[in-house]
Amino acid sequence: MARNADGLSCECHEVHGDAVTLARSNMPNEWATGNIADLFKLFGDSTRLKILLALNTVELCVCDICEILDMNKSAVSHQLRVLKDANLVASRKEGRNVFYSLCDDHVKVIIETAMEHVSERRRSLHGGELGFGLPAHGAYPVVWEVGELHAFLVFVVDPNLDMK
Repeated sequence: MARNADGLSCECHEVHGDAVTLARSNMPNEWATGNIADLFKLFGDSTRLKILLALNTVELCVCDICEILDMNKSAVSHQLRVLKDANLVASRKEGRNVFYSLCDDHVKVIIETAMEHVSERRRSLHGGELGFGLPAHGAYPVVWEVGELHAFLVFVVDPNLDMK
């Protein structure tokens, strides 16, 4: 009999019927599962995620988002259209500007829960260090709290990163 070398799998085959029944009864249907998967795909794109992170802090116009992400209006507008079609962001027109914000508190909760999860993981890996990192892109988002209700999210770029 083969041993479980990595310890990530059962070493026997014992089905726990009550747990299986409970989990099955609480599984969403295929339609809901597909929609949830599609939602997480939207968060999986780094450009869209950066837009959502920026909007989690403050309402921004397209020009502001372009400046923050160092992208052109066409690319940002395309991503905003995708996010708006998915009901993740809302827009309002004011004069010649179009301002965007998160659509509702559900989106804010998803973003903040993800930030908290990554922050906890980073703290456990790096001995209590504040903030959390996105090392694949070399930018480290850090949340500074000001009072009970206000927080600012800034991106600190790793000075050791080769940006070429």
